[in-house]
Amino acid sequence: MKQRGFSLVELMVATTLTVGLTGAVFFMFNKNLDSSQVERANTDLQQNFRAAMDLISRDIQAAGAGMPQFLGPLAGQDGGTDGNGNPLPDEILILYGNPNFPSLTVNGPVSSSTASFVAQTPAGGSAPTFTNGKNYVLYTVSQAGAIVSDSTDAAEFSVFTLNSQSAVSGGTQLTPKATPNVTTPAWSNISNFPSSPTLRVVELDELIHYRLNTATSTLQRSRNGGAWVDVARGITDLQFQYRMEPVDTSVSPPTFTQTLVSQPGTAANNNRALIRSVLITLTGQTQLSRTGDNLGQRRISQTVEVTPRNLVLPGFVPNR
Repeated sequence: MKQRGFSLVELMVATTLTVGLTGAVFFMFNKNLDSSQVERANTDLQQNFRAAMDLISRDIQAAGAGMPQFLGPLAGQDGGTDGNGNPLPDEILILYGNPNFPSLTVNGPVSSSTASFVAQTPAGGSAPTFTNGKNYVLYTVSQAGAIVSDSTDAAEFSVFTLNSQSAVSGGTQLTPKATPNVTTPAWSNISNFPSSPTLRVVELDELIHYRLNTATSTLQRSRNGGAWVDVARGITDLQFQYRMEPVDTSVSPPTFTQTLVSQPGTAANNNRALIRSVLITLTGQTQLSRTGDNLGQRRISQTVEVTPRNLVLPGFVPNR
């Protein structure tokens, strides 16, 4: 029996079906690949976002450690807004003293950042070991029982590098270097130099600075004025707000209120001595290569309120 071959029409139909099925298979494969890429990008964003929020929260919680009686271990810079009124990223600076180094009283006021001053030896104790070339913090302290903010509650500080030292009656005379090894941002202090007559000095343990690199969408962290280190990718915005608690002394007993500000200032109702907590708002976003149809874009934003554990709250107020 003679076998019939396929006609041209039948071959064309078969070819068309084969191409169609192959195209469908590749279409589904690409859809699955796109979905897989989106899921991987989303997982990466979630991991970076959690790590970033956890790191910032821990650093703020520990602000002021090793710096007894210091009212202002946090400093913030509001980024302002762009031409369309959208908020630009903020920055924050966090101070820690060395908890193994005693905070020593200083005979103030000190005239300038390069002037010599005397750190008093603790009563009944011995002077700690100062090391030339190390960094120290000269800072204002709170006044016991003081409710009204005054010049000693201005939360001023100065980071200096020790150049030389000498033993004097009652303590150690310290002379800072003309240029410290750690340069703080211009906005980090309320004034150029602590003006209070009541000062303390302690060895600097860490000075942490956070900022957002908008060009690369990375959260960056600097330690003791060192190089910026990328700590999280895919972060598109970083905002801070500060919960202040000013006191109204025009009534008896004095009353406390709470306000939120975007940047600590120098007013009686807005200065670093009044910070009680920090609100962190972090925003992250994924972005894959196909931007025309926004394929793969995912956004996450969260606000967390963090209270530093080492705040010194002035005044004898019950349950505070």
